[in-house]
Amino acid sequence: MKDLFKKREGFTIVELLIVVAIIGILATIVIVSLREASDRARSTKIVTSVTQIRKIAEDMYIQEASGYESLCWSGVLNESYSDIFITLNDDIEKYGGEVVSCYASRYSYCVTARLTGSVTKYFCIDDQGNNTESASNACTASNIACE
Repeated sequence: MKDLFKKREGFTIVELLIVVAIIGILATIVIVSLREASDRARSTKIVTSVTQIRKIAEDMYIQEASGYESLCWSGVLNESYSDIFITLNDDIEKYGGEVVSCYASRYSYCVTARLTGSVTKYFCIDDQGNNTESASNACTASNIACE
């Protein structure tokens, strides 16, 4: 009879299962938040690389008689112009993006890159100083501007 009224120590299986379930739910929330933060960080790196292209383009406009024309070749960055274009393009691809269009004339240019985490998020820069994030690729051969 003494053994029946003896106080038990420890946790029951139900209590342990509840704790494990709560930990699982919290871990899921944290993992989803980390993924979103990681995508935002990667997209920020892509935006930084595209902004570097703007700085090179402005130097090119000052130094080259042809203005911005050497910036792009057949709708993509002209990697033969400068090794830095190869590096920037590689950085953009390394972080999950892609330079999807680059068009230039003597007096204008636009460059668009796809951002991380979505196939419908783009970042565009142009000679007018526009920094545009949009759901479509606005930079085309017939429209050398971000709109």
